[in-house]
Amino acid sequence: MTTFHLPIDRSAGVPLHRQIYEGCRRLHLQCSQSGCESRPSKRSLDDKITDAIVGFGDAFLIPILVRELLDIGGDIDYDSTAYTGGMITGTVWGSAGIALRGAAALGGTRAGHVLNHNRHFRVGPGRWGGDMVPRASSPHLPGDGHAKLTSRLPHIPPVGALASPDGCGSQ
Repeated sequence: MTTFHLPIDRSAGVPLHRQIYEGCRRLHLQCSQSGCESRPSKRSLDDKITDAIVGFGDAFLIPILVRELLDIGGDIDYDSTAYTGGMITGTVWGSAGIALRGAAALGGTRAGHVLNHNRHFRVGPGRWGGDMVPRASSPHLPGDGHAKLTSRLPHIPPVGALASPDGCGSQ
């Protein structure tokens, strides 16, 4: 990853946003003339798939902690698009279950009544084998149109994107 330095002078009479704009403009012109624009990755498809899978797992923080504890970094390109895409997918995937559980809890209240009483997609408490459980139902869901929103495993929030080994947001 290339790092650029933007000279900022707070004592200058030029506003900060203007200094940042001018600095980025100079860097852009410099890069376009010297050829430092991005080039296609030379990594193999297997490496890109591995980057995406590791990015997905890293969304949940535990793999980051284990990798740091055991010092098993491997050959992962943390700046790649595949890793970033995996991280975003993992964050959305992990957040969806928590968001649906929250919506189901809200659907059982008077404030969230509309969530559990419409014909297209209902989320809230409902009967499942005689028990009231958080569930989603829709005629568009496969099978009988119901999905139970409970799990024997705890819901782990996807906070891996907030963590990094150096504490600065980069690997």
